[in-house]
Amino acid sequence: MIRLPIAFFLLAGSVALVARTQAQAQSPNPVLLAPPAARIGMAPPAPPIPRTGSSRGSMYVQIPGSARTVTIPSGTRFKTFHDRVAACTHYGAASGLRSGKLNAFVGSCAN
Repeated sequence: MIRLPIAFFLLAGSVALVARTQAQAQSPNPVLLAPPAARIGMAPPAPPIPRTGSSRGSMYVQIPGSARTVTIPSGTRFKTFHDRVAACTHYGAASGLRSGKLNAFVGSCAN
């Protein structure tokens, strides 16, 4: 007999919680959703950032504390910081660098 009121209160509480959550949701900014023809007065988009590393051919990065260099071939994505870190980690590990030397190499290569 007590189970029915408990189930009722749980159901009523969850409905109230869902209603409150939906009331707090934000709607998107209509200016950002406007078609390009409606954005006449807005600033033009920023020009694309030139890719570094891939347009100049292969990059040769020296390993810190060593005379060896690691070659990063042309065509490697080097547009963002994440791309640089991923490429430097990949080619540094492929060159045989491990642990501390790989960390130092990635730091000097990506920055």
